[in-house]
Amino acid sequence: MSSKKICIVGFSESTRSDAPFDDPSYEFWGMNNLWKHVDAPWSRWFEMHTPEFIERHRERWPEYPEWLSKAQIPVYMLRSYPQYPSSVRYPIEDVQRFLAGKNSPEDEYFSSTVSYAIALAMFEMPEEITIYGVDMVKDTEWGHQRPNCEYLIGLARGLGIKVHVPPRSALLKAEWMYGYQEKPALQEFETNIAERLQDLDAEVKHRKEQLDKTAGEYFVHLGAFKETQIWLTKIRELARGASL
Repeated sequence: MSSKKICIVGFSESTRSDAPFDDPSYEFWGMNNLWKHVDAPWSRWFEMHTPEFIERHRERWPEYPEWLSKAQIPVYMLRSYPQYPSSVRYPIEDVQRFLAGKNSPEDEYFSSTVSYAIALAMFEMPEEITIYGVDMVKDTEWGHQRPNCEYLIGLARGLGIKVHVPPRSALLKAEWMYGYQEKPALQEFETNIAERLQDLDAEVKHRKEQLDKTAGEYFVHLGAFKETQIWLTKIRELARGASL
């Protein structure tokens, strides 16, 4: 195990700015469109989409292809692409064999760019891995990716690698401890509604940015957001009444 410390930073606003960017003992690994939102001393980049995918979604990040083409750090991709001179083929076979140990490498799965970053960090056996800007909250677009991240974190800790996840991250969190705690149904319903409201709020903001192209979808989500907000208010009133 080396003395290297790796900080992986994802896109979630909850903790991405809390990463220890002023600590020179870390390598900072970023991904995807994070370059536009966080200016940091990046060491490596992860972009596990094809150039064709990036081009199809160019309206979401019009300056990103040019940024990738000028990157001065290794950019891990499915393979090396001539239009991105710093692109490096992700060593998928080596990483799978390392994670699998005595099991079949095909048993190791990857469901997100974050997972590829965590797995490569484990492959290099650093002293510490920290993960910021990653939530993968349930019932959202990224919710199905969360188990893979938590699985890899467990594997890393089993290998003796220190893995730090900030308290505000949704990773490695549960609403209550099964068996030792009970959660009132009304409180659980309130939590679910609040999470749904948060998800809709983010979706409304995203749709508003694309209003000229998706005006109809924006107003649908805005209506759902306002309706859910009313429900949350009512549920909280009921909850306060039940506790009196």
